[in-house]
Order: sequence, then structure tokens, then C-alpha cells
Amino acid sequence: MTVYTYGALGDGHIRLLRLLPAAESTAALEGNLIVRKLRVSDRLTESEPTITFNDDGVLSFVQHEAQQPISAELEQTGAGAGEVSSELQIQEAESYEALSYTWGGKPDSSHFIRILEGGQAYNIPITQNLESALRHLRPSSDATYLWVDALCINQVNHAEKGSQIPKMADIYNQATKVRVWLGEANDNSDIALKFIRRVINLSDLDELVQNPEISGEWAAFLDLMKRPLFSRRWVVQEIALARDACLHCGTESVTWREFAEAVSLCTSKHHDVRKLFKGSQSFDHHPDFLGEIEELGANRLVYASSNLFRKSDDGTIMEHLLSLEALMSSLSVFEAENPHDVVYAILWLANDATPSTERAIGSSLSEHWVIHTPTPGSPTPYAESPTRASSPASDRRTLQTPNDSAVQSADTTGHSETHSPIDHTNQYLQAQTLSVPNYGQKGHKRTASDLTLPPPKIRLQMPVDRKITVDYSKSVYEVCKDFLAFVMAQSESLDIICRPWAPEPVHEKEQDLPSWIPKLSSAPFELVDKVYKRVEADALVGLPGMRRKNYLASGKRKAIWRFKESVDRSLFVCGFILDKVNVRSETAQQGIIPAEWLKVVQWDPGRAAAPDRFWRTLVADRGPDGSPPPHIYQSALNYAFQRKGQRGDLNTRELILFGKCPSMAIDFLRRVQSVVWKRSLISTSREHFLGLAPSKAREGDLICILYGCSVPVVLRRKHRTASEDIPIYPTTGTATNEDIVPRVRSNKRDHYYEFIGECYIHGMMDGEALRHQRIRELQQQEFELR
Repeated sequence: MTVYTYGALGDGHIRLLRLLPAAESTAALEGNLIVRKLRVSDRLTESEPTITFNDDGVLSFVQHEAQQPISAELEQTGAGAGEVSSELQIQEAESYEALSYTWGGKPDSSHFIRILEGGQAYNIPITQNLESALRHLRPSSDATYLWVDALCINQVNHAEKGSQIPKMADIYNQATKVRVWLGEANDNSDIALKFIRRVINLSDLDELVQNPEISGEWAAFLDLMKRPLFSRRWVVQEIALARDACLHCGTESVTWREFAEAVSLCTSKHHDVRKLFKGSQSFDHHPDFLGEIEELGANRLVYASSNLFRKSDDGTIMEHLLSLEALMSSLSVFEAENPHDVVYAILWLANDATPSTERAIGSSLSEHWVIHTPTPGSPTPYAESPTRASSPASDRRTLQTPNDSAVQSADTTGHSETHSPIDHTNQYLQAQTLSVPNYGQKGHKRTASDLTLPPPKIRLQMPVDRKITVDYSKSVYEVCKDFLAFVMAQSESLDIICRPWAPEPVHEKEQDLPSWIPKLSSAPFELVDKVYKRVEADALVGLPGMRRKNYLASGKRKAIWRFKESVDRSLFVCGFILDKVNVRSETAQQGIIPAEWLKVVQWDPGRAAAPDRFWRTLVADRGPDGSPPPHIYQSALNYAFQRKGQRGDLNTRELILFGKCPSMAIDFLRRVQSVVWKRSLISTSREHFLGLAPSKAREGDLICILYGCSVPVVLRRKHRTASEDIPIYPTTGTATNEDIVPRVRSNKRDHYYEFIGECYIHGMMDGEALRHQRIRELQQQEFELR
């Protein structure tokens, strides 16, 4: 049979599958692929002001009218033409539904749908799971319109994928319903779907969590929550954007609202459900059958779908609530088959990013901006811009792109200029310089003596580009670098390099990611035997978007960072060395506090209460919500060590599961686990600071404060054969801090630094290190991270 050839799609167009009915479920799948217009959301058509200058070099804004959706164009007919026909005008999309599912493997010829077009039939191979979904959703009488990514996007055309993927937010939000296909039924799924309706009946809930005979139904529901679809990254936007959604598993179905309520109730009652399995003979009195249920994709998805947007009553998205950084940091449990999609699959959910297929830089501005124009004769606080054009045609002002030469707001003493306050909320801010050749400040005529002065510059603090280019031809490293550049410029913080989020490169030709891109392999939880278990400690920096950060180790200093085109795969950051690791104790594997740690702090639990700095270090001097730790924690530690093992180690997991501890002790031990798991107790060489560092830290590693990073970090100095002249000034990032420390001399370097990870240093977490820097005269420096 002839292979189907996709025609070209016009801008603003999508394909829909018109799935033809069949009386018999075994009948071959048949349908038509039709081209329709998609109504573009206001978010993607809002106007964008641009900068213009008059002949005197005066800056002004021009506000463009909002772009209108593409007008009717010509409908595609014929499978092999590869172009848009001129026979019929394309109409608005009919009411359609969108499908959410997992591919479940690669398409093969044994599973296909027959596309009827122009009097001919063409087979398109599909996956077995998609074939199953279409058979179950196929109507018996009238045709139905569906949007299915595998069919409605030409998957082998990267250009089309790049142009269609930015439309997916509108596609799912404009669908009348999103059909969520969980897969074929099994012995437990029908039980689970029926049990959901019992769980959401609140009058029965208390009995359901106390009756051991119900444990089988709870197990079936948990199995349903573990279906692969709920860990799929794309499903977050597909569900969150839906106006209405329905879950299908075999022939049974429930509404998304019913499922979400049941998941929420199960999670809220997880302590009772855990006891249910512990007391059930049918499940061998399993002490931890649930695992970390809060980390299940289904639970995370339910939470995300309710907290990403504000919607109108009809499901229209009125406001995006989270930044791209917050989304990336909180959705790590969701997986993507293509590593690019770790970033691309969540762009549409962010309130500070717009996905784009264009490479326009500097095209999107807002009303928040600051101008600083030095007067002739005053010190010029900006480095010379190599992008400043010298031809007459260059009088049309150009904006430096993120990878151009360095620009820093620093005067001749190395201190920053003072700028007016600016609202940085939800803006992608990046310090840039506009050169203004042949013009002085407005009202000043240049004289012969002025010709010796550098051309004045206009400094704008503005959003350079809220768009992130969706480009599947980029390497995984390039996608991750683009994301980091966006987030660091937006937040003026380096905290993102402390949170695990990045995918592993899948192609053998690609190098491993540099140390400053933290990989998902170091995430706190991992799926083990179908349940999530803790494998690492939580990130000390916490999640972004909270009212205040957990710590302020670098005070209110903003990040100073840059990429240098001539140095590949390096991130340059600014800060100072606080101290060096002198003693690195045994690692707290599986949350077990080694007896060796007591020797480091010289504490005998049988003779004295726990030293203040020790118990505070074990909980990183914070409670679970980032607030100061309750003083009862000290007593809880004393209580726990009275029940330590014979070797002197404290097994926190066993105490929680089998120790019959009071609730306050359990709360304390859970907090300890979240802090010490797979970390090592350290002591520093000069100041004898006590702290916690990653397990891979070594004696001799450096404890550093990086500007814009809320916690101290561990760096390892490494030597290389080639040296390179590296100046201090950043080409990207912000440099508007009023408290930037004096500049560092540029010199030849034969070393770089490996980023080992964040660390806790007791007494140095809330800005004390800056005072320590001044007292000890610790020199700031630029670190090349690789």
C-alpha cells in the first residue's frame, strides 16, 4: 500500500484526525487527516513594544498592535503534494477532543490506521498502545474529531514539530475534552475504578482506611496510580490545560475530577493507609507498602493541575502562576523519552517564558526599564562593546545578544553604579548595552575634544527575550544551557545549579553534561520496585517561588555570571573561598547516622545533651517548611540516640518503621533524613566550621560563597594543560548590584573548578559569610566551573 506523505502546514494551522465509526471493534481503523485553523490564544498574540531612536539619539518605545490570527488560507488536499492546494479555504476547527496517552514503544507495520484521502488509502504505522486507545474511543455511529500527536504532527519533519509543538497549549485548552488513555484493563484496574467512587464518598472514608479487609482495593487503586502515563512529562500540560478530562482504562472510565479527589484523599490519609497494610496478613504486614506516596506521578499531577493556573468557569486560562524555574524544580518526577522535552514540555505552563520557533533576541520588552547615560567627561562604566557598528548604517541602534562581549556596571574602582529600583517580578532581565555612535547625551553637541571620549552608552535593564526557541536539532547540553541562562537572568540567582533537573544525554556522541548542570540522577527520590524511596537528601536551596528563601548565605547579592564563546562548556561565576574541607566523615547511607559523627563533635549521648551546633546541623537549622527548628528537636535527638544500634550508629529508617517512637520524634527523624541522607559530616581547616557536604566531597575541597547562591557550595580545583586569559566581567546575567566587590585582576589560569554540590555550614547560612569575608579580607574571584 502507498506510504502516506504529509503535506505542508500553513502558519496557524493544525491537523485533526476524523476517526470513522465502525460497528465491530475488530474492524480496521480508518479516518481522514484534515487541516484546520486554530484560534491563537491572547498570550501568543499580545503586542510587543520595540525600541526606536530619533536623530538626537533619544530613546522611545513603539507599541505594535496585537497580531491577528492568520486569516483563512487554502486547504490541503492530496497526500503526496507536499504543498497547500488552492481549491478550498481552510475553515475553523470543528469541536474536537484531544488524546493523552503514552506511546509505549515505536510504531510498527503490524499496528496501523488507514488514512483515506483523494480516493486512495494510505497506512500509517502506529504503536500498539495508540491502536488500542483508538479502538476503544472509536464511535459506533458518527465520526469523531481527535487531535493525536503521533498522527496530526509529521514526526519525521523536525521543522514541523518545532512549529506545531508551540501550539499544543492552545490545542489542549481548546479541546472540548481530553481523553486520557491509561492502557488496557487488568485484574486490578476495574476494581480500582469502582473503588474510586467509594473513596470520594466522604461518609465511608474513615471506615475504608481502618478496615483491613479493604486493603486489596487500596492496593488496586495504588497500582492504577502507578500507571506509566502519570509519570509522563507531557501529561502535565495535557491535563492542566484541559477544560474537561476523562480517564479511560479498558472499557471503564472515570472523570478526572473523581480521580483527582480520590488521589488527594488517599494522600491525605496515607499514614492510616500505611497502617492498614502493616496490619494486613494478606500483604505480609508490609511496613512500607506505600513508599513515598507523595512522590508518585499521579499525586504530583493532581497537585500541579490545580496549582499551575487560574481558570475561568469555562476552563479558559486566565493566569499562569509559576515561573519556569519553579516548574522545572517541582516536576522532576515526570519523565520524557526525548531529553529535549525535559525543558520543552513545560514551557507552555510558565508565567515568564513563551515558547518560540524563532531566534529573535531582544524583541520583547516591557515597561520596566532603567536608563543610565553617563555625561561626557565622566568615567565610562561600561566595557567597550565589540558589536558597536562603525558604518553609517549602524546609526540604527543594535542590541547585544547574550553571547556577545562582556558588559558590567562597574566604575574605575570596580564598584557598581547605583540605578533606580526596578520591578523584576516575572521578567526575563538581563543587563545589556546599546551603543550610540556619534551622539552625546541629549542636548550636548560633540566638540573636537569630545571625539577622544568613548561613545556614550545607554544601559537598559530590561527583559531581553521571554521566548525560548524550541529546536530539536540542538544538543542536550545546548538545551540545558539555554534553560539555565534564561533562569539565571530571570531570577538573578544561581540556586538552579543546586537542584537536580537535567536529563542524561542519550546519544553516544554527546559528552556528559558539565558539573554545573545538575542531573536528575541525583534527585531525592527514585522508583524502586514500583514505589518511590528516598535515595538522596533534599536540596538545601528549597523550591523557588516561596515568600522567602531557606537561606541567604550570599546575603542579597545578585548573581554575577557569564558564558564565554571561546571556552566551551564552562560557566563563570563570582564569589570567594570561605574555607577548606579538613575532615570528611563517613557518609550517612540510607539515612543511618554513623557513630563516627559523634567523635567529630565529641559528644557522648550517655553523659550530656546533644551539642547545639550538632543537632542544628542534622536538621540544617530549619524545620520542614524552612522555618526555624523547634527546640524540641534537641530532646528528640537525645531520645533517638538512646535507641541506637550496638555499633553506635543511629538507623533513622528502622526507628521510624519499627521503633514505636512518639510522633514528635518521628517528625524529627524524617527531617533528619531529608537533610543527611547520603551526605557527609565535615569540619573545615581554618575556622573549624561544622557542616554537611555531598558524599563525593573530599578533604581539601573548597567551601565557597557564590554571589546569588543562597547556600554555600563545594568546589574542587582541577588542573589543565592549556591556560587562558579570562576577564571578570559577565557577558550575560545582571551586573546592577550596588554592592559588587572590587574587580579581580585578569590573569593566566591553568585550572578550573568542578562543582561538587551545595553544602550546609553551621553559622554561615544567613549572610554571616560576607561579614567574615570583610574581617578576614577574603578576596573575591571568578570561578570557571566545568
